[in-house]
Amino acid sequence: MKNLIALGILALAFGLFMSMAVSAEEVLVTEPNVTETYEEIEESPGVAPDSVFYGLDRAIERISLALTFNKAAKAQKGLEHARERLLEVRAMIEQKKAKQAEKAREAYDDAISEVSENINKLNEDRQEGKIKDAVRNIAQLKVKIEANEMAVEALKSKLAEENLTEAVRAELEKILDKMQDKSDSLKEKVEQKTERVKDRWRAVTEKNESEIEDEESEIEDEAGLTNSRQALAEKWIQRTEKALEKLKARLNLAEQESEEEAEEEEETEGGEEAEENETEVEEPEGNESEAESNETESEESVEGNETEEAPEAPAVVLNETQVSAIEGYIQEIEARLSEARAAYAAGDYEKVLEILKPVGNFGRQISVAVRFRNLERLEKLKEQKAKTVEKLEKAREKLEQRREKILSRIRFQAPKGEGEGNESEESESTGKKPAKLNQGQKNR
Repeated sequence: MKNLIALGILALAFGLFMSMAVSAEEVLVTEPNVTETYEEIEESPGVAPDSVFYGLDRAIERISLALTFNKAAKAQKGLEHARERLLEVRAMIEQKKAKQAEKAREAYDDAISEVSENINKLNEDRQEGKIKDAVRNIAQLKVKIEANEMAVEALKSKLAEENLTEAVRAELEKILDKMQDKSDSLKEKVEQKTERVKDRWRAVTEKNESEIEDEESEIEDEAGLTNSRQALAEKWIQRTEKALEKLKARLNLAEQESEEEAEEEEETEGGEEAEENETEVEEPEGNESEAESNETESEESVEGNETEEAPEAPAVVLNETQVSAIEGYIQEIEARLSEARAAYAAGDYEKVLEILKPVGNFGRQISVAVRFRNLERLEKLKEQKAKTVEKLEKAREKLEQRREKILSRIRFQAPKGEGEGNESEESESTGKKPAKLNQGQKNR
């Protein structure tokens, strides 16, 4: 208990110190690392939602946020908290914990709502210098807002590749969809705030649209927004190129696997026909001893087959509809990639992100199609295994019946003198003469 109280006091002291550092209303937020993207972040999320200290950690964040009075710095801190929630959701996806991921999602929504409120309260003074400060603050905040937006996209792609039950997957997909909606809502409100600030700028300075746009671009360059968008655009072009290569490789593999699957089905059908024909052949009634030996060997073979491990799941083979879908996706991605490269060359990095964002949905749709096709193949494999087990059981029963029949013949239908005949045959095979009986043995 004392440790918790001490921790709370330290948090209050730290929050008070930070609030004093940013108490001036027009202090600008610090410039972020514009080359950092979500996919390159490998650090631990800290206190995860499945920890008993998660509530305490959130309480400390709220205290620190409450003691920060500058609206721009408060929004900056809120975006950092939102980024922390993204890391927590990623960790919960990896651990397949949907309930804990939902807890992190709720905290993410709270952080984004707080950010939206603080951005809306940014100072819109009637002085041109104050207005430019507001534009600069918004530009710096957009860096993290857009990075978080792309992080949600990365989480969706990660989820599509995870091996999860459909129930858990559905819950996590719903969580990420809500986070995406919240991020989109924040982005829309930021754009509305930007337009209001620019309207005030026009009214105060009476500058034309072209002049305001040029000055806004210069401010965004100074705030690091242009560099951030360029880094994100370059990253997404590279990701899209890799995704395109994978899709083409998947298409080539699908064609090969379809041919192999057709050959396997032909071989399976031929094997089943051969087994049916074999079971129709009656066992000859000639040499019972040899028949018994063969039947015993057959039964041992059947028992050995039963103990073998089940074969692994076959490779995923796409059907014609899915192959056609992949071909359509490839054409669409190639067209978007060409358009995005042109936008990048023109310096319109924001346009690049808009063009390539839907590509992630294409990849996720392919992953879903492959996953369901794999489930179909697994079900088919289970059916084949059940049929094989059933055939083995029938073969066992038939072998038992034949064994009993052969043993009955040996016991009750063996001809007299068979023992002497066997003894003579054994002597001939071994080259030894049978031992002579003495008088006592003869009398007996």
